[in-house]
Amino acid sequence: MIFPVNFLLHKNITLLSIICLSVSLCSGCGQKSEQQDIDPTQLTENQTEQDDENQSPWVGRWELLVNNQTSEFRPIIIEIGESSGKFMFRMIAKLPMKEFEKWNLVHAQFTEDSVLLAINTGETYLTFDGTLHGETVLGSLFASEQIDPSPARLIKTSRFDLQESDTQQVVEGVKEFENAFNSIDQIAALGEFIKTHPNNPLIFISYKAMLSQAIDKKMPLEQVQKIVGEVKKSSGRWGHNMAPFTDREIIELTAEKTNYRSLAIESFTVLNELIGEETVEKMRKQMDEYQARLDLTSEDKEEQARGETAVKELLKQKPFYLKLILSLAEFYENNNRTDDALKVYSRLAVLPGVSRSMQSMKSSTGEEVNVLEKTRELWKGQDADFDHYLDEFYEKEVHFFTEKEKPEVPLREGRRILMVELFTGAVCPPCVAGDLALGGVEKMLPAPNFIAVRYHQHIPGPDPLTVAAGEARFTYYDGTGTPTMAFNGKKVENIGGSILQADQYYQEIYPHIKNLISQISIVKLDLEASVQGDVIQIQAKVENVPKVKNNVKLRLLIVDPKMRYAASNGIRFHEMVARDMPGGPNGVLISDGSADIKIDHSTSKMQTEIMKELKSLEKNRGFKFDEMPIELKQIRVIAFVQDDATREILQSAISPVLTISP
Repeated sequence: MIFPVNFLLHKNITLLSIICLSVSLCSGCGQKSEQQDIDPTQLTENQTEQDDENQSPWVGRWELLVNNQTSEFRPIIIEIGESSGKFMFRMIAKLPMKEFEKWNLVHAQFTEDSVLLAINTGETYLTFDGTLHGETVLGSLFASEQIDPSPARLIKTSRFDLQESDTQQVVEGVKEFENAFNSIDQIAALGEFIKTHPNNPLIFISYKAMLSQAIDKKMPLEQVQKIVGEVKKSSGRWGHNMAPFTDREIIELTAEKTNYRSLAIESFTVLNELIGEETVEKMRKQMDEYQARLDLTSEDKEEQARGETAVKELLKQKPFYLKLILSLAEFYENNNRTDDALKVYSRLAVLPGVSRSMQSMKSSTGEEVNVLEKTRELWKGQDADFDHYLDEFYEKEVHFFTEKEKPEVPLREGRRILMVELFTGAVCPPCVAGDLALGGVEKMLPAPNFIAVRYHQHIPGPDPLTVAAGEARFTYYDGTGTPTMAFNGKKVENIGGSILQADQYYQEIYPHIKNLISQISIVKLDLEASVQGDVIQIQAKVENVPKVKNNVKLRLLIVDPKMRYAASNGIRFHEMVARDMPGGPNGVLISDGSADIKIDHSTSKMQTEIMKELKSLEKNRGFKFDEMPIELKQIRVIAFVQDDATREILQSAISPVLTISP
């Protein structure tokens, strides 16, 4: 099937019309083509016969090449023909992969030297906007409701089909680009690369690197302006969408740079006039952000105040937008608001994983940002108290996503106390999200509302908070990786992520836990625990376990309610960490519906055993822990009844916090 379209003589296709086409094809934006059945073989023969100087340069087969940094892929081949003054197009091949099964070319508009194509992927619309240069069309591809185009090209081809080998290929000229990028005089070398490869999508990476270098070297404004002019002129050859994309790149690089702020203002003005008021929401939000950043760096006090307010509002929506946070911190510094700057840098320094994410970022002066050093520099206390300051700030900020007020939750008589078990690790970056989310719920619903336990594992590396009892529980649940969470013995595995996902998981598990803490159980569990010297005296008694359940165990667990250890994943305090299981991980079998355990457990022997395990691990793995936090100052005892046939925890109980004598 081939779709004919009228040949458009006008050349002024605006950005707004392109965006309209990308998001509104089904509702009638753009010219709708009629469908005509044409023999594809006949079309090809006719094109061969018309191969003369009067034939339109559009007639023929074209491959679409989409850029992805230093590689590109060919998703489709289209064929364009001409009949009775109309152009006809069709998709004759697409990559033989599941992702491209539903791709369909649904619309096209042509001028003498430009083309606009629309592709329905089955999930969204893709728009290609390009300009003809010989037998190559330079342009860009972007998805509906998106604002970041990918450089793309249409090139003439004699091929009729595509293979899976076409999925990802290195961009031609990548070696020359790498040599230029790594040269001593990077700006000159990349400039030469651009001159010799004007139709190569790598020019966009080249220009960005040139601008970054020029700004870092604090080159005169006139020289940087010259590079900016070349960037804009070059990007204009790649269709209508790359020009606004280039203006956005210029704003990103120069908005906070005092010497080059005028370039950001100029690009912002051009971009604002180009897109107008009617545009996709994502672009409007981007423009609001640019306005806030430019106001923040203004010399006008009213604009500064407006920018500060706007940036704070934006950070409520995106609390870990690091570039914006850094802009705010520098604003405070530049205006001698040291206390405000200290709060921002302290938060960046203590929240798990954030300081690591900022390692590649640079300040407005071009210097690398070390938020820990910056925090120490602004803090006016004694050096010996600095870690204590960070600890306090961490505890105040780490559960930023929780509500201010704790809810009043009535605890029903005869309820089943929920037990949540988290398998985590101090050297496990994706454990941060689940760990913090659970900690947030504990903050709102402290024990005995429900019981939370963390079993540390040596995953992906040695963890000094790991004990044999915790590893035994991991094996019990057939554990394969961390983080893994279990609610009353039922595993929930999708809780991995960084601090960015902590709020999301908190919002998911908090209402679930609130619902579960009101469940009723006929199983009765009494627990008594006390400390005499270095001995923990424990007595637990369970009754009313259904006699039809013949594989139910009563188990005991000792946890440290709060361990201070600055883990490599950024977590500084670890709550309810498993230390041992008195009576062993297998527990005591419950017969005739009841069982009774009475155990005296030595804390000194327990600590000695933990140290022995860690020393053995160091020897076997050739590893050395920087710290072994094994000293017990306080503990809590947990008893729980678990059906080993189903792994369901039928009842739990927890002691108050018990203090260990020094």
